[in-house]
Amino acid sequence: MDIPYILEREYPACGWVHRGDVSEYDNLEWTDGQDIPKPLLLDLIALWNDKYLALWNEDKVRQQRRIAFEERTTGDQLDAIIKSLKCLQTNGVDIGAEGADLVAWSDGIKTLYPKPQPPNDTTRTIATRPSNMTRVANL
Repeated sequence: MDIPYILEREYPACGWVHRGDVSEYDNLEWTDGQDIPKPLLLDLIALWNDKYLALWNEDKVRQQRRIAFEERTTGDQLDAIIKSLKCLQTNGVDIGAEGADLVAWSDGIKTLYPKPQPPNDTTRTIATRPSNMTRVANL
């Protein structure tokens, strides 16, 4: 059970402090002078089981997915999607008007701003010594 998670949603206007392990009720300090009394542990457990456990799990999964998706930039993800759409289109699959528009848009940008090409001569010329020269060993 995540006590702060429940309190943030059920008691947003109340003052409280929770230190340490999120599941420990003894770590919850309720601010004095509030109209709403500190909730009982049994009430928090009921709220957790009936209402918040599923939401908490969804939030955790959403957070884990967001972190995992951030490993690849949005640009890289978009590039992969467009390349996949172009492959499908090239193989005769109808990708719809929006998919075709996205592929055409991407091709237009790549035509307007092509990637720089490496120099044509990528081979290195290695100097050879004339046969009449003697190699001197490094001492």
